[in-house]
Amino acid sequence: MVAEGPQGRARVSLFTSTEGGAWRHSFELARALDPARFEVELLTRPLRAGAPARRELRAAEVAHVEVEDHEALARHLLRRRSDIVQHYDSLLPILALDLVEQELGEDRPRSIQLLHANGRPRVPLDLADVVVGVSASTLRWPGAAEALAGRARVIPNGVHLGPAPRRVAGEGEAPVILALTRLVEGKAVDAGLRALGQLERGAWTHRIVGDGPARAQLEALVDELGLSARVRFVGAVDDPRPELEAADLLLSTSPSEGFGLALAEAAEAGLALVTRRAGGLSEALVHGEHALVYDEPEQLPALLARALGDARERGRLGAAARRLIHARFDHAGMVRGYEALYAELAPRTRAR
Repeated sequence: MVAEGPQGRARVSLFTSTEGGAWRHSFELARALDPARFEVELLTRPLRAGAPARRELRAAEVAHVEVEDHEALARHLLRRRSDIVQHYDSLLPILALDLVEQELGEDRPRSIQLLHANGRPRVPLDLADVVVGVSASTLRWPGAAEALAGRARVIPNGVHLGPAPRRVAGEGEAPVILALTRLVEGKAVDAGLRALGQLERGAWTHRIVGDGPARAQLEALVDELGLSARVRFVGAVDDPRPELEAADLLLSTSPSEGFGLALAEAAEAGLALVTRRAGGLSEALVHGEHALVYDEPEQLPALLARALGDARERGRLGAAARRLIHARFDHAGMVRGYEALYAELAPRTRAR
């Protein structure tokens, strides 16, 4: 296996989806790895001509290879002689790695399987040398200790640290509630809307950033609840920062998050957080100190009323959550964690 060092760079192949947190994680990691130590590429299934991921890859000049199936991926890995293959919870790279192992035996690439979601993995872990969870909650499920067999690592996701956040809305101003989420049933966006519908008619607006198959159903619910004048469906955006800068509070209703990137980005921006206890980052948030955290949807209306009614409370919570992110969940720390793991897995230089 190859490692960073005077004789050569480790060849790292990152197989990823092109949507959601898995894409963002792999893309940002590929951009940040030290090019003096690692020769990195992103591997995906074929992209549409106008896919946002294609535009990002072009702008960032990240090496990218598209593969049709597991056999094409195996052929590519054999040609490239990759030293490390990192992939998310998908069957395609596992089938490819099996073919590569049949060809190379002990000289095969080291394999890192990423777990981005809570619950039992969808595919086998047998070929993984290391299983990395983006939070501790992704490595907890019935039988996990036996299945992981000492191979588990936690490398928390991280966010880029920016300048001091904008001010929050003061007393008498209408606070802006933000949701950054895919509009799918599993994210429980309807629970947030129903909770807002129970509030007294104070001054607030709610912006829902994201898209998905549940949008029409959620728009109908907004009409039913009489919230059409207060709720706006923004749709998907390439860059959420303008929305974060214009908001005062992030509402996260998902019952399960492997990490919770939207929570982390909102916390770094200084927003107050109202979130369900969902695993991932939410496990590090102390209720009343870093955020307002609930376990059951019935608790949500009271927490929203508390946050919306007290600008000073929102400012206090936002500042505390931001300090937590800077201390434990910065992007540079995440990159260092992966670089250390790659160096550990590829400790020697192999002749090319």
